[in-house]
Amino acid sequence: MEILRQKGVLEVLFLLNEKSPLKITEIVEQMRVLKGMSSSTVYRALKILNENGLVSETEEESNRGGPVRRVFSITDKGKKIVSLLKSVEEEL
Repeated sequence: MEILRQKGVLEVLFLLNEKSPLKITEIVEQMRVLKGMSSSTVYRALKILNENGLVSETEEESNRGGPVRRVFSITDKGKKIVSLLKSVEEEL
């Protein structure tokens, strides 16, 4: 899959495989701390993953009357891709 070669896509997919669901702010913060990734790279990766059915996005109301929160979860298709990649890595 060509999309997996794009910057940040695999890292975000693996994060969501380990910790899902996550708010977009949590994803951005963890990718910044763990990988030094910019927020624009994270947003672009999430868009690609969502468009290809590897993650899903839902909206959550704020309990304090603030803006709606964007929450991302890995899909079954995304989990299958991660599993496949891990098994290939084990073979090498």
